[in-house]
Amino acid sequence: MTPAAILLVILSSLIHTTWSILAKRAPKNAAFYGAAIGVGVVCFLPVCVPHIMRDPQLLSVWPYFVISGATLALYYVLMAYTYEHADISIVYPLLRMSPIFTTIAAVAFLHERVTVLALIGIIITMLGCMMLPLRSLKFTLRGFDAGRYLNRVYGYAVLAAASTAIYFVLDKYAMTLANPRGLLLPALSYVVLEMAACSIVLIVFAAAGSKIRTRRALPAAAAQGGAYSRHTRIWQTLIIGPMIPGAYVLIVAALALPGSSAAYISAFRMISVVMTVLAGIILLKEQFGRIRIIAAIVISIGLVMVSV
Repeated sequence: MTPAAILLVILSSLIHTTWSILAKRAPKNAAFYGAAIGVGVVCFLPVCVPHIMRDPQLLSVWPYFVISGATLALYYVLMAYTYEHADISIVYPLLRMSPIFTTIAAVAFLHERVTVLALIGIIITMLGCMMLPLRSLKFTLRGFDAGRYLNRVYGYAVLAAASTAIYFVLDKYAMTLANPRGLLLPALSYVVLEMAACSIVLIVFAAAGSKIRTRRALPAAAAQGGAYSRHTRIWQTLIIGPMIPGAYVLIVAALALPGSSAAYISAFRMISVVMTVLAGIILLKEQFGRIRIIAAIVISIGLVMVSV
């Protein structure tokens, strides 16, 4: 990974951690995320529309950003469920288990090569993620509780991680076609189109699920869920909205850099795991901080090996 790619991933992780902590206390439903992402798309449209209109290469990859957007919508639906039923210091690292799936997909479909050191780093990172649900570092068969792994929250989180790998590889391939020079504006425009597709899918899903008309899905986002006032939920939508595409455009920009690797970037972006675990323990007062901090250190060691 180049220094530019590492910097982009770190900045993206900071933004992603911030909005994830905010989302833990926001409404957890498709309507909210559809509205928030829609707000983010609107914020970036003035910058992107002129470029989209004059860039035929960007529009030629429409199947990629449409499929990626739909897959991204699945990710947010699964994420919302897991955020509602478990601590963010457990759920977020599980959602970031995508390097396993991304590496397999990158090798199989993008014909990328993964060094032995990076592969060992990815495995160590995944082991750190597996430590997070533990309540003790004493590994005994008697004390092992399979229920911490074999449950709906864990299953949905792993499924969400797998969906991440799908849109990640699709976006990497789309960037090689539409943005071979690795420029920021084409990357931003692509993400805006992808997020627009994601927002539409989420709103339609929310409308179908709640048996309301699609045109009422956006107002519904400000009125559903949570113990906070409508005014607070509206501000949550307006604040989180621009952060979601803003964080991911930096990742897509890193993917667009010449010589970048989808497998390596997918693994290194797990630096946000360390940030989010610490934020969950410090800001949200979540329990079992010692074990989760140790797990975060293990994850960090794996990330260093990947970045080297």
